[in-house]
Amino acid sequence: MTENRMPHPVRVDATLDPSLSRGSWRVKWLLLIPHVVVLVILWVAIALK
Repeated sequence: MTENRMPHPVRVDATLDPSLSRGSWRVKWLLLIPHVVVLVILWVAIALK
């Protein structure tokens, strides 16, 4: 074991990828909609079982 441990909180450095478009988050949210619909259908099916 090393004695050189870092205390909390952990510091994370990141950079924004310049190749990402500004509208990509909209596409990701649109792709989330079918997943939510399927999850709602499954929850209703479980509740009616």
